[in-house]
Order: sequence, then C-alpha cells, then structure tokens
Amino acid sequence: MTFSIIARCPHSGRLGLGIATFSIGAGGRCEGILAGVGICKTQAYTNRGNDPLAIELLAQGHNPAHVMKMLEHNDPDHALSDGAQSLEPGAFTQLMAELRIIAPAIGRRMA
Repeated sequence: MTFSIIARCPHSGRLGLGIATFSIGAGGRCEGILAGVGICKTQAYTNRGNDPLAIELLAQGHNPAHVMKMLEHNDPDHALSDGAQSLEPGAFTQLMAELRIIAPAIGRRMA
C-alpha cells in the first residue's frame, strides 16, 4: 500500500511531498516536483512519464484540470477516458502547432 501527501505552507508558499510505500527507493521516482511550478505524484503501476509531463504542462501555464485530462490521455491503459481517442504528447504538440497556423485564418487566437 502506498500513501502520498502533498502540502503547501501557508506562510512561505512552499510545497512539499511525502511518500510511504512498500517499494524501496520510492523517493527516487519523484520526478514530478519543480520549484515555482508545482507537484504531481502518481502512484502504483502508472506511466512514470506522467509526473514530468504534468510538471511541463503546469510550467506552460495549463490549469490543473487540463493537466489531469492530458495525463489520462497519456496513460490510456489506466485512464477512465476513451484510450482510442488519446494523443501521445508528441502528437498533441504537433496538433497544437498546426492549430496555431489555422487559428488566425478563422478569426481565432491561441495562447
């Protein structure tokens, strides 16, 4: 069994992460921490790429709800969403690049 806790100090604003698990060296698998950006911690048998992906998306300014949706699409075998419609991160990046080209032509603006 694994327990994780993520907390924020109300005085300093600093974030912290604590993990207790059966797996020796679990702390070495905490790729989802970046000062000034946030924390993401997946547990058990998940796609280990999700933590760094979440941090990258947060650093780009995406809100947590969007990040959660992207994590579902990045791990379709464990997601509750439709895996057949999911995009790998590289395909998502390519799609966004193409949409940025098209957006002005239809009077839209993308961040």
